[in-house]
Amino acid sequence: MPARMSLAAAAVAVLLTIAPAAAAGGADDAARQLAAAIEQRADKTSFADLERFGEQAAQTPGRESLRRLEHVSTIMLNQSEFDRFEHWNGLLAARARTLGDRRYQVMAEINELMARYSGGDTSVRPQLEHIADAEPDVVARAHATSYVAQLRVEDGEVGAALKQLFATKDLIPSDDVDASTAESEVWETIGIALMQLDDLEGAARAFDKADFELANRAYPRPDFDDVYNMAHLAVQLGDASLARDLAATHHRLALRSDLPHLDAWDKNLCGMVADSFGPPREVMACLNGLDQKLTGAEFLAPQLLTVRALAAARMGDVKDARADLERLRAAQASHQYADAAFERMPRVAAELLAAEGQYRPAFAMMSDYSRLHSQTDARRFTARRAPAHRPAGAAAGSGAPAGRSRAQRGADPALDRAPGRALPRRRRRRRGLAAPGRAPPAPGPGERSRPAARRPNSSPI
Repeated sequence: MPARMSLAAAAVAVLLTIAPAAAAGGADDAARQLAAAIEQRADKTSFADLERFGEQAAQTPGRESLRRLEHVSTIMLNQSEFDRFEHWNGLLAARARTLGDRRYQVMAEINELMARYSGGDTSVRPQLEHIADAEPDVVARAHATSYVAQLRVEDGEVGAALKQLFATKDLIPSDDVDASTAESEVWETIGIALMQLDDLEGAARAFDKADFELANRAYPRPDFDDVYNMAHLAVQLGDASLARDLAATHHRLALRSDLPHLDAWDKNLCGMVADSFGPPREVMACLNGLDQKLTGAEFLAPQLLTVRALAAARMGDVKDARADLERLRAAQASHQYADAAFERMPRVAAELLAAEGQYRPAFAMMSDYSRLHSQTDARRFTARRAPAHRPAGAAAGSGAPAGRSRAQRGADPALDRAPGRALPRRRRRRRGLAAPGRAPPAPGPGERSRPAARRPNSSPI
């Protein structure tokens, strides 16, 4: 491996060395094949089956019961099903204490900390980082690292996250019974990081390694988060055919699912694809069934309100577009969501002015928005392709990607979260959010916003 290379080149080189190509046809084929495999896997089970698996785990002797309870807990957490997660993670923690199993006591603690973070309690992040840095049990440490690295990706520190992930992966002992599970978690987060580098093929290979090569196929896997993630990136890359195909796969799976919040995620993905590649009436068809206040889907309010307001403005429905713009402003004022979730709000305002016939101010506002969009995209392009030194002490060909951390390069929110970019995530943090069932709804026009803790968020544009 050369001593200097881009982050994307370093990460992809590792994947090419360790994981054979998923398909010769490139990124589209890799993504479609993985989506088909995930759909086939999900067709064989259900979330009800997953919970029955958890119930049986309570009767299983020894550490195997803890492995199974951890499996159920993590999937429920990743689906934003916090009530069910708390039930299963509570069982995991209690049984680990009974068995005196420190590894799984720490795993349950990590899960609880991540659930609290996802619910808005960002004060727990130093505890997660400490476990990721100092936990002597490497499997538990890898579990914490997969979460902490994802948070660093959300902060724009993709290079630092990849470096941390590969370093942790190399520490996992191959003779540990839990090694494959730990490596699977690490590769899942590597895939999410590669998406931030616009590397769809590399991400698909990483997800395939996590979901199939390293996963325990005897455990039920009804989840299909990675189909959403790849569709999301296809939208950002402007690949309409792939985005529509993956969204259709996600829709079929969501229709068959027995979890309440997956319908909101599916509507959000459908609206995202339609907003990018279809007419405004297609967007409205995607959001059919949601009321004006997005009851039951409040955790995706910034994303859903944005595409709905844009569609309404383009259709000339000025009253509805203005109402949604006011809801967006109220949601922003509530501090339930990160500022990045509202980066398209100036465009909503501009298109509303145009729909009202105020073309001159609409043009000026759209010009300002487009100028910022172009500048930040150009700066991100340059930053991503700047050569990065391999970290000191890394052997050539080790695959440890390198890059400057935010502290080293200087904080630049425009680079980290520019208009037009969104952060791929596991479902609970993926598009991001106030936790379902925990956050107050985004206030409507004239309603008083209620203060709440800031939630990690991003805007799928």
